Amino acid sequence: MTSTTPPEDDRPTKPLVEGARAEAESIASTATTAPAGPVYSTRVRPMTVVWGALLLLIGATLVAWAFGARFDPLIGGSVVLAAAGLALIVSAVVSSVRRARDRD
Repeated sequence: MTSTTPPEDDRPTKPLVEGARAEAESIASTATTAPAGPVYSTRVRPMTVVWGALLLLIGATLVAWAFGARFDPLIGGSVVLAAAGLALIVSAVVSSVRRARDRD
């Protein structure tokens, strides 16, 4: 005949204390009530796009220069700075319009 009690090695040495049981239940209940979505913003920052475009433009200019194209640095720098400033202004306006639309 088989015994229903576990062998002496498998028995817990101490019974579960009420405080530990309550703590385990609270941990289990908070794990099921966590927010479903991300807490941080997933939107692309306008400054990141402007810096990326600026670096892309500088890289394309260096490649063109390596293939023999020549540019006036003063005019080229002025155009790049004007384009970056315009992109920042446009992205700020678009961002504020989007924020105002989301509030309504």
